[in-house]
Amino acid sequence: MIQGRKVTGQMLAAGLPKEIPQGMPFRKETVFFCSPPHLYSVYLWTEAFKESLSVENREAIYARQVQYVYKYLPASIVANIINGSILVFVQWTVISGHVLLIWFVCLAAVNLARWISYQSYRRNLLKSFSDRIWGNFYIFLLFISAVVWGSTGIWLFPEDNVVHHIFIVFILGGMTAGAAASTAALGGAFYFYCYPMIAPITIRYFLEGDKVHLSMGLLILIYALFSTLTARHVHRIIYDSIKLVFENEYEVSVRKKAEESLRESLERIEEKVGERTAELVEANRRLKEEILEREQAEEEKRELIDTLEKTLSEVKTLSGLLPICAACKKIRDDRGYWKQIESYLSEHSNAVFSHSICPECSRKLYPELDEPDED
Repeated sequence: MIQGRKVTGQMLAAGLPKEIPQGMPFRKETVFFCSPPHLYSVYLWTEAFKESLSVENREAIYARQVQYVYKYLPASIVANIINGSILVFVQWTVISGHVLLIWFVCLAAVNLARWISYQSYRRNLLKSFSDRIWGNFYIFLLFISAVVWGSTGIWLFPEDNVVHHIFIVFILGGMTAGAAASTAALGGAFYFYCYPMIAPITIRYFLEGDKVHLSMGLLILIYALFSTLTARHVHRIIYDSIKLVFENEYEVSVRKKAEESLRESLERIEEKVGERTAELVEANRRLKEEILEREQAEEEKRELIDTLEKTLSEVKTLSGLLPICAACKKIRDDRGYWKQIESYLSEHSNAVFSHSICPECSRKLYPELDEPDED
């Protein structure tokens, strides 16, 4: 279990899924927060991912470092020219003018080369140069500049003039302090600037041998040591900041991929829901049509039944055994009365009788009608 304060700055999210997605550079930890007391599940960057990040993005981080030092190169060039001009002006009365002019021309040439390199890097004129080459070129010109400044401890160092000695030390100390900030981003650059610049004057102080000069040489070394520690600290801060930017960019890309995947899933779900909704609407429409057809069929059936019932109500049927006289053909009804057959059928059906006489009965009843006429 990890205490909540220890994961500050590392915690990615709380309340995430229980299972870490495959291939994601996270590890799951249980975090306890004291106020209010509660356990949370969080995702942290894995150490393997941090190592792989430092390996895979080493060149990218170095490129950002090179970009950082070139960003502040114009200010450094301006400071070099201004400080060099002030030094020449102050030393003009104690050092030969030819020596001062040669030194200043060397300083201006080096800074001109640094300005050209800055413009070439900014405009990407040398496309074949990698970031490593640009970084090494920056350190090389920085070293040449340090050698020019360090030569002040040899060629611009007046004899028996403590004020001018201290002035040179003051300028070199200020240049060292400025370099601790402007060159610290690129690992090792500060060493190539600080020590070549202070080494000549420090050695010269130690060679003097007296207490004062030995003490001044020692103070310069102590100053250089603390400037180095400051530069290392600034370098670590810049490096961690750049590395954190890459980690955050990766986290953002992971989140974007997750959001994109979620968006695509939602779109697929919405599409499927839309298709299913359309199917349900169509099925509902067909069902309504079927219900309407059934209702119409039921209505027709009901009308047909009513018609049949009405027709059947008008139809009278005879069934069963009817007692009929064998002689006169009268039929006995349910009350025991004998009725003529046509009367009985008229009462028990819709039949209507009309009386006539068949030829056979006509001959029996009216034989005279059947005799031929005598002329």
